[in-house]
Amino acid sequence: MYRFFTLSLIVFFISITSCQKYEFIGLKEGQNVFLDNINGKVIYINNSNRVVDYVDLKLNSSEITRIQIDKDLNDSAQKMKFWGDKNIPGTKYSLELSTRFYNDKLLYILQIRPYDDGVSRLANTITVDLVDTAGFVLETIDPTRWIRIVNDEGKAQRLSTSGSLPVTLENYFEIDDWSPSWRN
Repeated sequence: MYRFFTLSLIVFFISITSCQKYEFIGLKEGQNVFLDNINGKVIYINNSNRVVDYVDLKLNSSEITRIQIDKDLNDSAQKMKFWGDKNIPGTKYSLELSTRFYNDKLLYILQIRPYDDGVSRLANTITVDLVDTAGFVLETIDPTRWIRIVNDEGKAQRLSTSGSLPVTLENYFEIDDWSPSWRN
């Protein structure tokens, strides 16, 4: 049975490659993969020599445009976005937020300035809501581990924290603003 199958596959392979229309690419998940050079399709053939799937490689202009837009959006999301800083009312402190999209995650960095003895107590009470254009909360950052950032002389300058939240690229682009809150 195995010899018959192997022999059939070899005969099939020789017959389709001899006309130069098809080119054997390799095996993927137990299926033979061929390239149809004339029609621009990738063809998947199972063990019983049946076509089980194909992918059309000839894209029309709207599909090419959609792919380019998706690529551009993904590229721009992977660059760091500085959201600015916000003063914390009633205090001398300000909070700053930077984000970036990577591997289905929103990466964030929060920083509080200036550094003094009271900033650590405040930092442990802060949460940040990420909101859409209508003001609906899409995600909440609830940092728990802050580190002290020092200058070259070893003097503390600010507190910083970083982390990640699972999001899709589409959800990342829905974020329009951020809103910090804290407990007294």
